Amino acid sequence: MYLKNRSSQEMTVIYSNKILEAKSGQGVEMMYLGEPVTDLVQYDVTVFNSGSKEIRLSDFKSGLQLAFKDLGIVSQTPGFSTEGVKPEYKVSPESIDIAFEFMRPNDHMTFEVLAGGRSGKLTPPVCDATLSNDRIVKIHQQAFDEVSRNSKYDGLVKQLGVAFVSLCLGIILFGVSFFSKYREYFAGKELAMREQLAVLLSVESLPWFFLFVVSMILLFFAYESAKVIAPKFRRYKFEQLIQNRE
Repeated sequence: MYLKNRSSQEMTVIYSNKILEAKSGQGVEMMYLGEPVTDLVQYDVTVFNSGSKEIRLSDFKSGLQLAFKDLGIVSQTPGFSTEGVKPEYKVSPESIDIAFEFMRPNDHMTFEVLAGGRSGKLTPPVCDATLSNDRIVKIHQQAFDEVSRNSKYDGLVKQLGVAFVSLCLGIILFGVSFFSKYREYFAGKELAMREQLAVLLSVESLPWFFLFVVSMILLFFAYESAKVIAPKFRRYKFEQLIQNRE
């Protein structure tokens, strides 16, 4: 199960956005849907392979598209891309279709989008793309300020600490419960395989059996926590790489 879950296809979109006020004092007025644009929103977008398998455009059920709700795209500027990705962008009034050759794990592409609207509301980009394994592209905002970064890192460390304590307790309790039965039934005895299984699956002592069940719960909790925390750490590390690339 561990090896199977490590082998996965997953794509993540990290974005940051900010308001740029449109000035029309020099005889220039921007229009969107027939109305003057009062606000411009600048998006810095990073699309990267956050899984452990190579991804091609054919792995998506209906392509990869990024949309901007209630906003009209004014311009789109390609940025950095990992060697081999070779992204191509097709811009329409409210969305961007992204094509690429292939993306290895941790490969990424960055681009800037300038969108206009009639309100200063900051909204995330929308992506309904789905991989062939039914995984939806994940979208989350990049934290640039130090306080948010430290808070996110502290939260991840606490989660990892809880999972590690659970793992240690689970191993200890499992060892104690197994050794108690081994010492009582197997030490100095030669039993056939069927008899060994019968002894291991029997419940002569409820306290030892309860200890065994608790150890299994703790080990399963540690395993599931590791599955959740690992991609979070990977995304956090990647955010720091993008932010400090220059």
